[in-house]
Amino acid sequence: MKYVNIILLFCIINNVNAKDHYINIIGMKFIDKIIKIHVNDIIIWTNKTNQLHNVVFEHQDLDSPFLKNGDSFTIRFISTGVYNYYCLPHKNMGMIGKVIVE
Repeated sequence: MKYVNIILLFCIINNVNAKDHYINIIGMKFIDKIIKIHVNDIIIWTNKTNQLHNVVFEHQDLDSPFLKNGDSFTIRFISTGVYNYYCLPHKNMGMIGKVIVE
């Protein structure tokens, strides 16, 4: 039973240290384009334009729906790695980003 309590305490401590990060979608850009975060951190993307945008991850099943002005999309990253993403309709215009989870 002590083992389970230690694991539970470790999980609670890890979540307490988790941080929220914000990426705004402005024009045809993700602001910030590249972001470094830690495991259990959360990223919130918010569309600040009148155009529809989405967040599509390469080789992952984490895609957002299309976001209208004011809509947000949130992901908690639970694994280390590099996550490349883009806006599907505007990828060819350079609307790409990267999340580095350490």
